[in-house]
Parts: sequence; structure tokens; C-alpha cells
Amino acid sequence: MAVAGHLVPALAAPIPGFPGVLGAGREVLVGYNIVPVEWHARLLIAWIEADWWIIVTPEGDVYAEMISLSNQDLVGFRVRPMDLTLPMGIDPNSVHDFQHRPDAVALG
Repeated sequence: MAVAGHLVPALAAPIPGFPGVLGAGREVLVGYNIVPVEWHARLLIAWIEADWWIIVTPEGDVYAEMISLSNQDLVGFRVRPMDLTLPMGIDPNSVHDFQHRPDAVALG
């Protein structure tokens, strides 16, 4: 799993700014295998199994997506810090991000 450009084991000890690494309520950026690479924000809602999560997109779409390097549509993914800044090395101009993040009521 990628965290700020580094691979860490799924059960790694908490990293400052990345408590629990992946879990419901965390945001990740997925980089799609296109030129130039586009990074799309995903809000993790619920873990299904293995690398599969129920996610919410910036448009409000909800579906299952494989969040791992096994997903051949992706060139990578990055766990977003808790303060929602962009991980090092991500160009802000290449990010399709949330304009308004859904809150707990909206996710109901």
C-alpha cells in the first residue's frame, strides 16, 4: 500500500498523520493509468474484502472499487493525510477532488 510515496505493509504501526492507514472515513487518491496521470479522490465508506472498498467519488457516486496496485486501471494510490493536504509528489493540477466533502448525515 502506498503512503506519501512509500510502500508500507497493511498492518504497519500507525504513521503520524495516517492513523490506521486505510479505513472507513479515510480518503485516498487513485492515479489512473492514462497520460497524463489523473489523480481522483475517493472517500472510503466500508471495507468489503481483500482490496475492495465501497467508495464515494467527488460527484457523489457510490460503488465498489479495488484500491490496490492489483487494479490494472491504476498506476498507484496514495493515502491522504488526515489534514487532507495532497501527498508529496502529487501535482494539484492533476487532482479531481471533492468540492464539498460529504458529512456523516449525507452518507447516512
